Formats: sequence, C-alpha cells, structure tokens
Amino acid sequence: MDQYNVSEVGCVMSSEFDAWLQASGVVAYDIKAAFVAEGWRGIAAVKQLPAGALILQVPERVLTAHLLHETTKGQKSHWHPYLAQLPHKYTLMMNFDPDHGQALQAPYAQQNATATCQQAQQSWTEAKGLLSLLGLPKKWCSLKAWLWASSTVCSRTMHVPFSSAGALTPFGDLHNYHPPPPPHYPEIEGVSACCNQDRVQDYEDYGDGGYSESFQEYCLYARKRYCKGEQVFLCYGKYTNLELLEHYGFVLAHNPHDEAHLPLSAFPSSFASYLEQQRRTARHCFLHCNGIPGWQLLQDLRCYAATVMERKQLVHLAVAGERISLANDTEVFKVLRSVCDSVLSQLGSTLGQDEEFLQQAAANDCMQAAISWRVSYKRCLHAGVQVANEALTALDTWAAQA
Repeated sequence: MDQYNVSEVGCVMSSEFDAWLQASGVVAYDIKAAFVAEGWRGIAAVKQLPAGALILQVPERVLTAHLLHETTKGQKSHWHPYLAQLPHKYTLMMNFDPDHGQALQAPYAQQNATATCQQAQQSWTEAKGLLSLLGLPKKWCSLKAWLWASSTVCSRTMHVPFSSAGALTPFGDLHNYHPPPPPHYPEIEGVSACCNQDRVQDYEDYGDGGYSESFQEYCLYARKRYCKGEQVFLCYGKYTNLELLEHYGFVLAHNPHDEAHLPLSAFPSSFASYLEQQRRTARHCFLHCNGIPGWQLLQDLRCYAATVMERKQLVHLAVAGERISLANDTEVFKVLRSVCDSVLSQLGSTLGQDEEFLQQAAANDCMQAAISWRVSYKRCLHAGVQVANEALTALDTWAAQA
C-alpha cells in the first residue's frame, strides 16, 4: 500500500490545502483528487485497488470543527485551507426560497421543502444567542451564513460514535455518492421492467468508512477493485431522490432507490376507505423508479379489487405477492394507470417541457435542482403508465387464450 503524495493533485486542490492536509495528518492511499465526469470534483484511484483496501485516514483532531467560528478567523484559522475549499453555496432543500419549493410541483415534495426551510430557520433563531456569545461579526450571524454552515454540516459530515452531529472529514468529503444495490421489486408477469430489473448480484459495493477507535481516525475503504483513473465512489446509504435533494442537494438520474409517491386523492374514494378499514395510511402508496408499485401498494390494490369470493378464498395469494386472478389484476392495473395519468395531469408542466428547460440551463442552481427532482418524479410516473399498459396487454392476451 503506497501512501499518496497529495501534491500530485495539481489544480484540483490548492497547494495550501495540500500542505494543510499533510500537516494535519490526513493520509490518502492510492487515491487522488481529480476532475471527474460525475460531480465535477471527486476521488480517483491512482492505481488498481483491491476490494477492502484502506484508502483514507483522517485523525481525530480533523473530525471536529466549530464551522462558523473558525470561518470568521480567516487565514488565522488552522482550518482555513480546508474551509476555503468548501462550496460557497449549496442546493440543499433548506436553501430553497418559495419559488424553488413551488417548482417541485408535487404537493408532498412542496410540503417537505416548506417544513425543511422552516426547521432551518427555527434552528437559526434558537442559535442566535450562541452566535452572539461567540462574538461573531454580524454577517456571520445572518440566516444566510447559518444556512451555509448548516448545509456544510448536513451534506459533508460523516457518522462518528461520539457525536450525533457527525464530523467533517477533509479530503474524504470529495468522494461522490454511489447508491447501494437496488431493492427487490414485485414480480409482475408480462412486464419488461421486471424481466430487466437490476439484480443485487450485478451491483458492487463501492466504498464506505467508519470511525476507528483503535486508530482514533476516520477511515474510508474501497469495497471493489478500481482501475487507474477510475472515480472512487462512496456509498452512504439508501436514499430516494427527494431525500438526496433534502440532505445533499442533488438528485441522481438513475437511482434504484427512488420512489414516486401517489396521493391518496388520485385513487378511487373506495380505495381510500378500504385502506382506512385496514388501518393503513398512504405511506406505502408509491412506485419504484422503474414504475413497479411497491409491495404493500400492490397487495392492497389486489385485495381491494378482489370479489367477495376471492377475498374469502384467494387473498393469501395477494399477501404472497402473487396474482389473484386475471380479472383482478386487470382491475388493479387499470386503477394504477388511471392514478398515474391523473397525477401527471395535475402537475404544472410535462416531462418533455422540463427536460427541455434543463437543457437550456436557464435556471439558478436551486431551481435546476428542483426541476431535476420533478423530472425524476415524472419519469417514475411515466414508467408506471408503461408498466400498467404492458401488464394489461399481457392480461388481455391470456384472457383471450383462456
């Protein structure tokens, strides 16, 4: 294992930050900071890395920082070379203004944005006394400064056992995210999204890390083989695109864990009554990224659409994720298609319009992030329509052959 000379990173990082990393005891093994296709800056392998390789160690003294207080010190701060490398602005949901929230279009996403912004402002209000006691200059006590610091902590800290807030990890926070293996989707006969769905065994673990009590350092590990020049990713859990936008300020074009939640108001009122009778909420009413309904939603729709006789004799099939009957599934996917069409019709723009808008790159960063999310949401809904159409075509064929 070769210790990496951080000075090789060139213009990706400043020489001052380079020297500060070395003086602070940050050690990178066989990786370097580089300009990458996904995410602008990232971490790349210097040479081939075996799975399980230790790639970064960050001493305990680097893991904690009083961010705003240190930032006000400017070049006098020991942390200045690191702080100067941080983004000047963020696109996390807490930075949204009302227009950005409205641009999400889906009511549940808009409500989430409103709540996130209100929570951030409340935390700033509660922290004003502390900021005053620290004697910070006025501009560093502002809401704008607080949102910058909060966004830094939210999006760039890593979990440590001794602090619920996490800890900043210089150089380590340059790693870009890669999602973990996809969930197991329900199998629906005749639907290509099921036949071609990504399998868990086709995915590799990219990298992760944790705090080492013995080293008293934060350690990151490569969990797959990397070739020279390949970007070294880090996986920090399963997130939907809405969660990624809220906590990290970005969305993924291809996120196997993304979900499109379906408002209960788009379903027949009798279905809402059925859920109430079953003491279930609309929390499970969602589509996976490929348009496949979630397990609980598919089960509830099949039980709801079942005849009295089917409920008495065949409901166990729905619980097992299986079709009750051709007629039952026909009703299920007619409802699902209608719901997806209804939700799409109530949004303020079409998928094509949103994609064209993004290509023009006329929006500011937060607006781009909001529109990127609603594009991913609408793609899930369109995939839901396709899944329903394919299922109904197959069901019609089988019914004609019966």
